[in-house]
Amino acid sequence: MVTRTPPADKTQNAGNVSSGRYAPAMANFAVRLVHGPGWDPLRQIREQDGWDEHAAFMDGLVDDGFLILGGPVGDGGQTLHAVEPECPGLYRADPEQPG
Repeated sequence: MVTRTPPADKTQNAGNVSSGRYAPAMANFAVRLVHGPGWDPLRQIREQDGWDEHAAFMDGLVDDGFLILGGPVGDGGQTLHAVEPECPGLYRADPEQPG
């Protein structure tokens, strides 16, 4: 169980949402992707053409520290990724995402 102690005064609260300022550690992005034209809705995700290449590419983004977390959302028609902002062009090289 995590217990939080409230700050003694408002100056200690300078990095929270209600203060209107964010701590530098909050500089991540949420990226929402939809399936491209090659997606076959009749096949499971791991059965899609190019799955092995896509999975290897995404594993590399995790290993590089760019991709923090990600996965399908809702019925799987979209994917949500939390990413570090330093490498915004990396998705262009993904074999699963048309250029």
